[in-house]
Amino acid sequence: MCKGDEALHPEIYGIVTNTDQKFLGDKIVTLYEPNLGLYPKIIVNVSYNFNENYYSNYSITEIVNGGLPQKNNLTQHLEKVEIDINKYVPNPDFDGPLIIDYEAWRPILDLNWGSRSHYLYESIKWVRQRFPQISERLANRIATDEFDRAAR
Repeated sequence: MCKGDEALHPEIYGIVTNTDQKFLGDKIVTLYEPNLGLYPKIIVNVSYNFNENYYSNYSITEIVNGGLPQKNNLTQHLEKVEIDINKYVPNPDFDGPLIIDYEAWRPILDLNWGSRSHYLYESIKWVRQRFPQISERLANRIATDEFDRAAR
């Protein structure tokens, strides 16, 4: 911890730091969901009921960029990624790491459990809306295939 005007100097331990320890710097850049592309996500309020399915009681408060990867426009996303990288990394000679920190969901649907389980439920619901006559098992399989393909 820093006290008063004391500054940390991690570079003396061989740790790479940006000039003036800026967050978006000259040696390392980390871009989060709002700063890179059109990242889809669903913002929810969750009611926890440990006697039922752990995270099955939720209400959607906001759908961002389609909410699900399979409902997002990949071409538009990649066009915005290029714009954002040029904005946050304006130096064409930048050769440091650019870290992409997307955390709302994991790129394999089966790994979206617990606080991310609404991605599973919403993916299945979207399949059922389009194909109401299919079985639950087939809806699960289609939802998984669509999500996994789009998320990668």
